[in-house]
Amino acid sequence: MGRWPGVVGVGVLAVVGAAGVLVGIFTRDFSQEPWPPTEESFEGWSPEEGWSAHYRADPAPDEPVLSPFHLVPDPIGSLLLANVEGDPDEVYLGFEPQWFTGGWAGEGLVVLGWRTDGRVDVFHEAGIRLDPELYRITGEGMHRMAEREFRPRTLEFGPTGAHMDLGFDDLEGRRVELFVRETDPRPRRPFGLLAPVGGAAVRPPALPLVLLRDFDFVRRRGTEIRLIIDGRQHDPDPLVFPMAGARVWFWRYSPRSVVVRLNPEDRVLAEPVVPLAADPPAWSGSSQGTWVDGVVGPHGRVELHRFARGVDGDTVMVALHPPLPHLTALAPGSRAHGRFRISSHPSLGTVDGEWTVAAETGGRIRMELIPTGGWSPGPAPRSANLLFRVVDLFRGWPATYRWEAVLETAGPHAGGSHHLDARWIRTDGEPPTDAVPHR
Repeated sequence: MGRWPGVVGVGVLAVVGAAGVLVGIFTRDFSQEPWPPTEESFEGWSPEEGWSAHYRADPAPDEPVLSPFHLVPDPIGSLLLANVEGDPDEVYLGFEPQWFTGGWAGEGLVVLGWRTDGRVDVFHEAGIRLDPELYRITGEGMHRMAEREFRPRTLEFGPTGAHMDLGFDDLEGRRVELFVRETDPRPRRPFGLLAPVGGAAVRPPALPLVLLRDFDFVRRRGTEIRLIIDGRQHDPDPLVFPMAGARVWFWRYSPRSVVVRLNPEDRVLAEPVVPLAADPPAWSGSSQGTWVDGVVGPHGRVELHRFARGVDGDTVMVALHPPLPHLTALAPGSRAHGRFRISSHPSLGTVDGEWTVAAETGGRIRMELIPTGGWSPGPAPRSANLLFRVVDLFRGWPATYRWEAVLETAGPHAGGSHHLDARWIRTDGEPPTDAVPHR
């Protein structure tokens, strides 16, 4: 989901030719900072007392439980990215077919056309319902959206790899043909990946978590491959080094993706978490489709430590240590902070970061989330780990995001609801310039 920016083939070859840099690349540590056990104390928090010192001495008559973490799934079941940046069209650098599995968007085929101007065209079948705002995450955003009939219409994945056969007309009425048929029977070593789609976003509306299971590259041996626009065939981009012992093209795919957006940018009326079960000290609830788990401390307040959302049989979870304080019970001037970790299937690795909460007078609460730890990959073949080491973009792009939010009471007659004004910003001001070596 998203074109990986840039071409640096010559630069990469120069880098791997320098012995000192080469040693640094191969010895770079991928180990995660250990996740603390739940019984480990933290500054201002303890398992016995929680955040007691940060709460008002006299409980207010109504202290609703509010959750600032929301996971919104996008029903993209599989995808394939086809790049021709080395032999581009006058309009397009590549295409990305996606299969939508249903849900809010409907079921069927969507094809993104990655343009030379950094924007994206969105072609979709009849019956697919898409929000143009979602494509603000794609570099410079969306150019145009158009309904199309795809003939032929094949996007499949099997033991020997990918089979794609698609045809449609672009915005200028030119015929676009995409074809891949892999037949190499040798064993494969797919792996999990957090796609660096957010690394190119200028004005991100959310933190995009495009988690690609069984990710792999299209092999060159035994593969028929072509991308034709208006009768002209464009050469596919090759990857500069082999993957799992096989020479491959820089066309890649995931037959099973897990796509969610963390905390979409919003100015909304935040309603209290709906309690589902309470067996003190355990507590659970639901907020906008996100499952919420917490604990009731000796102070009687609920502190939240886990947020999760199911996505087509998988689960994406945000864990906090220490737990988030009961936001509406905080005393003015109090401040709390901690760590968070986003995880799903073990093969997909984790995203680590920090959270901060500060209570002000008048019931206003300021919050921040920063994925300072970036992405740590899960188990992967050596060739994939080399790719992660050479290109910092894969691991580092989440750390360039920061979520800022202000939570304020909506008034005495709002039933505990609060106004939430939130946004994501790029902390470095510009998208990363790292590139994927594929020439």
